[in-house]
Amino acid sequence: GSEMCIRDRKKTKIRYSEFVDSVSYLTLYSNDSCIVSQIRQLYVDSSYIILSDRNGNGICVFQNNKLLCNIAHYGRGPQEFITITGFCLDKSNKHICIYDNESRKLVKYTYNGAFVGKYPLPDLMRSFTNVKGKFICIQPAYLRKMRSGIWTTDSEGKFGKVLVPENSDNVYEALYPHYFNYNDEGISYYDRYDNRLFFITPDSVSYTHLRAHETRSNL
Repeated sequence: GSEMCIRDRKKTKIRYSEFVDSVSYLTLYSNDSCIVSQIRQLYVDSSYIILSDRNGNGICVFQNNKLLCNIAHYGRGPQEFITITGFCLDKSNKHICIYDNESRKLVKYTYNGAFVGKYPLPDLMRSFTNVKGKFICIQPAYLRKMRSGIWTTDSEGKFGKVLVPENSDNVYEALYPHYFNYNDEGISYYDRYDNRLFFITPDSVSYTHLRAHETRSNL
């Protein structure tokens, strides 16, 4: 049985032509002081490409494929961050929002690199995104005496409401980020334990159970 499964997997091929119409390449023009070695996260907003580097080079902002600024203000000062745990964009205000789990802070800059503000964010989280001015926060692991599950905050990190409650049995497996997809409308999330596809917005959670093809709403 296992040999047959291995042979079947070897025969399986995924052709880009089945789901991609075309592919194009962009050259990002940087400089010696901002060398991108390995991309961790990347977002596109009109003429802007904004990415974080895995090797401590901070966040690089490109406009029309040319480096506009490099946000690498590491430190403990009022306009600095200790680490970039993750970042997302507030596209309506053109803000780059950085979550620093070392200082438990949310730090915001403009697309031009100007400091906007620094806000306390006491809850640990694995990832987050901004949807229509609110943050959707995800902490998949069950943490004793700490918030986990999926919840919202306002634009300054103040707790809003729980969207998906914590569950010690089903830990919302975000250890593998390919289970999540973020867009301007919300988050799509595949729960592999219950075989459900969630769609999460700052106001509601709905899901489709893939086995039964049944759609429900829990809010």
